[in-house]
Amino acid sequence: MKICILLLFFLTTLYGGFVTLTQKNFEDFVRDNPAIVEFYSPGCKNCKEFAPQYNELLAAVERKRLPYSVGLLDINSESQLADKYAVGKLPILRFFYKGQDYAYYGASSSEYLMKFIEQLYKNLSPSVEIKSEEELRKRAEVKAAAVILVGGSKEDLEEFEKVPKKYEGVWFFRTSTELAQKVFPEIKKTPSIVLIKEINEDRSVYSGEMKEKAIENFINTYNKPTVSSLSQEVINQLFKDTGKKGVILLREENQEGKRVEEVLKILASKYRSEDLLFVVTDIESELGKRVAKMMGLSKESLPHMEIVERKKKLERNKFEGEFTQEAIDKFITTWRSAHPYKTDL
Repeated sequence: MKICILLLFFLTTLYGGFVTLTQKNFEDFVRDNPAIVEFYSPGCKNCKEFAPQYNELLAAVERKRLPYSVGLLDINSESQLADKYAVGKLPILRFFYKGQDYAYYGASSSEYLMKFIEQLYKNLSPSVEIKSEEELRKRAEVKAAAVILVGGSKEDLEEFEKVPKKYEGVWFFRTSTELAQKVFPEIKKTPSIVLIKEINEDRSVYSGEMKEKAIENFINTYNKPTVSSLSQEVINQLFKDTGKKGVILLREENQEGKRVEEVLKILASKYRSEDLLFVVTDIESELGKRVAKMMGLSKESLPHMEIVERKKKLERNKFEGEFTQEAIDKFITTWRSAHPYKTDL
């Protein structure tokens, strides 16, 4: 009796809210759900070492409400299932879906395991149907990147399902117009696509042409912050010949700098595009100092705004005047009329 209690305590300590699988529930579990199953032994050293990674996987599944279940099977207690599936060095991980099972032999980390499952799942089922209002509401509340097709024809779905494999960490769903209009009041017509973002911004809706490239353009444009912080990646995009253009605001960390940044965010929502970036940086940051030096700026010239575009050489269009929303809007509009870029999403 003491041994059983100790074993139960051991398993509860190592593993969280997984489904414990037996001969009785295994077939139903792998038939009814896309499922990940770890075949393990309580006395296995490798299994103990892997337990924190498997717990991380479960936490990610629950946090992001990903469309599959996670289970555990003790090979000592379930010898018949072990003989069938647990062939090799423990722990053994298998992904079950649509009557097939796929073994995982990659690195023992939750990150690599998640990538394997996502890629495999998208190959087998590019989008998941949401059939209840409750599930759709839960999906809308989760801060995890998700793209949802609302309504549409068979042809629209075919175009939509060409896209998922191109995006890592973004999950694709589909639902009916009736359900969507209960949860997303901003939907005015169908078919539409709703983008729920992992970043702390409101969701976005697309109701344009349901073609693969147009859908990609929408996701690429809106699945990122309206205004980005300066990073090495952004510097590489703007100051090398990548085709990207950028509205850059250099400011101090003071009331005026923050006010101008808020104005820029409003206008970025209006003019954002796949190849037009809106970027802000504090001149006291390491990257901010580098860019300010490259542009020949000092604190006395702040706040400073310009639109940059790398062609054969770097083209710089400097904003001059008072930093009001009207003046900045006119500056961007004037530049835009002479520099066409991807828009009209």
